Amino acid sequence: MNARARKFYSWRYAEALFKVASVNNIDAQVLKELSLFSELLKQTPQILDLLNNPKVGSIEKREFISHIIKDELCVKLFDLLISKSHVGLIKDIYKSFKHFSYASKQILPVKLYSAAMISESEEKNITEMLQDKLGNIQLHIKISPSLIAGAKLKVKDCVLDFSFKNQLNKIGGIV
Repeated sequence: MNARARKFYSWRYAEALFKVASVNNIDAQVLKELSLFSELLKQTPQILDLLNNPKVGSIEKREFISHIIKDELCVKLFDLLISKSHVGLIKDIYKSFKHFSYASKQILPVKLYSAAMISESEEKNITEMLQDKLGNIQLHIKISPSLIAGAKLKVKDCVLDFSFKNQLNKIGGIV
């Protein structure tokens, strides 16, 4: 499946899932389940190999999923994905579902890339400062040692780069 089709199908699955979850007032619960499963896939990518393996039967796959996923709606989603051989879309479905969830709550996702660990008090101060300027936000912090020092902030399509790496690149462009 090409990237355009992946995005289309993922968006459609996430949209339908979000509508059902919202009507039943369980969108936060579903988002948490999808987040946990996405993290599990990062730690154990072999799970996706197992779920995509045509030699493993649908019943075994569903049984396996039911031991990991507790939310009934998410289990039904996986049943559908397994039957359509679309399990590989789950990470993209999670991202799209998160987009729908944040948009419905008017939460702006903000990514902060930092060269070093940020303390809890620093995170709190940054969050408060950003909320004063941008409103309701969800701050996601990623450690990126390649920045050398400093940080990079991404809000929607806007990137503010205060990293040492960026400064070196600017100096290199001038020389």
